[in-house]
Amino acid sequence: MKRWVITVAAGGLLLAGCSSTGDTDSKADVKPPAAKVYSAVEMQEKWTPVLQGRSDDMGPMTAAVCMPPALFTGDCDEAGKALAGDADTLVQEVGGRPGFSDLLKYAHKVQEARDTYVSRECQTRPSGAAYTECALAGRTLSLAAQSLLAGVNAAATDSQKG
Repeated sequence: MKRWVITVAAGGLLLAGCSSTGDTDSKADVKPPAAKVYSAVEMQEKWTPVLQGRSDDMGPMTAAVCMPPALFTGDCDEAGKALAGDADTLVQEVGGRPGFSDLLKYAHKVQEARDTYVSRECQTRPSGAAYTECALAGRTLSLAAQSLLAGVNAAATDSQKG
């Protein structure tokens, strides 16, 4: 009983000490540092090996991981997650900066394809219109790494012209 009272009292003192109302220097007001902003050339250097590796993992278009019949497997689901994650990161790294319109267009297509793959439950091999939508999403995912890489390369090339 004595330990319980001491623990509760100590906990109350800790809480009282941590809940300052007039403290303007609290850590909650401190903003985290901004994420590193990469130049188009730096993005190209960073992303080329990643996207080339993803492209190699997908296989040739005629036998790609996200083309029927492989479209309806966990392999396509996992590849889609990874590619959509890459697209999300690329969109965040670009922010609203000019010079990345192709990359952003491709990234948004990848995100939409992944959303379709999930919402149409493509892993379950749907039929009818859902099958067609899954096949189109799979085609986009199969080309995603190459498309994202083309967008990164276009931005780097354009940045070096000016």
